[in-house]
Amino acid sequence: MLWLSHTGCHVYLCDFHRKQAWQRWLRSDIHGVSLHREELFDMMERCATAATAEAYSNMVDQLTQSNVWKTSVQLREWFTKQWLSAKEVVHIH
Repeated sequence: MLWLSHTGCHVYLCDFHRKQAWQRWLRSDIHGVSLHREELFDMMERCATAATAEAYSNMVDQLTQSNVWKTSVQLREWFTKQWLSAKEVVHIH
């Protein structure tokens, strides 16, 4: 994890690489959610593109209430640790 080796630094990830990372993780059979990858990606994308803090919270709630989220420890640990913990958004034009 990049931010652990560079304490105090901000790590920026563009939408393309965020989506690529999600697609690769969801597609991998070893994580046990590949059959649900489209559904999960859509829910995750709605979290990432929410226009307000309230919309973000609602989208995260929808994701975390889904059956696949509830049944996959690996998904919960990965998405919570890698993505939900870094929810700050910076728009660069």
